Amino acid sequence: MPDAPHSHHWIITVQWADTIASYRGTLTPPPGRTRAEVCEEVLAHAMTSAGRTDEPSLLFFALERNALDENGNGLSGMFRDRKR
Repeated sequence: MPDAPHSHHWIITVQWADTIASYRGTLTPPPGRTRAEVCEEVLAHAMTSAGRTDEPSLLFFALERNALDENGNGLSGMFRDRKR
């Protein structure tokens, strides 16, 4: 039985000859969707958001589950509350 869909947070940075742009958002991919398919969808979203039809160079793409566990796992150490 496949996992239920989960919300994911994404960040993408792309470069055209005349500009560099970053975008971010959340999405809930259906079960069975691959990371590569989501990347292509997010890239298309970035192109639409920029009003461009020419495909940019992909500089950075990150896709991670949006939910954190009760211990804050998923946050880098510098943002996690620490006891001093």
